Amino acid sequence: MLFGQRLRALRRDLGLSQAELAAKAGCSVNTVRKLESDERRPSHELATQLAQVFELPLRDRAEFVRLGRGISSLVRTALPTPLTG
Repeated sequence: MLFGQRLRALRRDLGLSQAELAAKAGCSVNTVRKLESDERRPSHELATQLAQVFELPLRDRAEFVRLGRGISSLVRTALPTPLTG
């Protein structure tokens, strides 16, 4: 699921308009529109604020922020370990 879809679903679950969410998160309505359409990614701070507005459980907040920043926790690349010898 894309961040914009997740954001829109959470907002609608709470019965909030884009303007109401913007006011609670401390951003503009235009920002919420762009986030929901995946035209823009939230800053770490804004993604964290949105997670707080939605009252996501702590275990889900980090994943929500990673999704917003475009970092999937499902796909992580390991750094190669240097060979010694």
